[in-house]
Amino acid sequence: MIDKNKPLEDYTKEELLDALNSKKELDSYYILNLVFEENKKSNKYYFYFEDFLKMIYSKTSFGRMRGFSLCASLAKYDIQNKIDNHLNDMLILLEDNKPTTVRIVLSSIVDILKYKPYLSNVIKDNLNRINLDLYKDSMRPLIIKDINKVKEIIEAIGKEK
Repeated sequence: MIDKNKPLEDYTKEELLDALNSKKELDSYYILNLVFEENKKSNKYYFYFEDFLKMIYSKTSFGRMRGFSLCASLAKYDIQNKIDNHLNDMLILLEDNKPTTVRIVLSSIVDILKYKPYLSNVIKDNLNRINLDLYKDSMRPLIIKDINKVKEIIEAIGKEK
């Protein structure tokens, strides 16, 4: 159980990663949001990038979503080009069997594009390869809408050049 009175900076790396990978979804979500908020203000968790990257291989879709989203939220601080070097591995989640994972990945890609617009062609190529047949008819329109939103951002980036 997460102690919500405990400041994020008081968590050890192991405690933080355990919380993010916890099967207690409310605890994980709580810590995830704290880390997102911190990532907006500082690069404090940039040195966790590799740990977050490992999460994209989680057995649970929640773990995979968290891992991708956390890596993407660090794009602003990625002076070592870790995202560039691992983007193809990360984008494999666009083929995830869980449509919710694909939707979260698509929404998180925006964070990458904001700070690394030069990756837009690689991202667009991967968007064009998404196999919508993997998903139920009820989810396809939502995924298509998310894909189109990312493509619009990519088009806007192209016009800025």
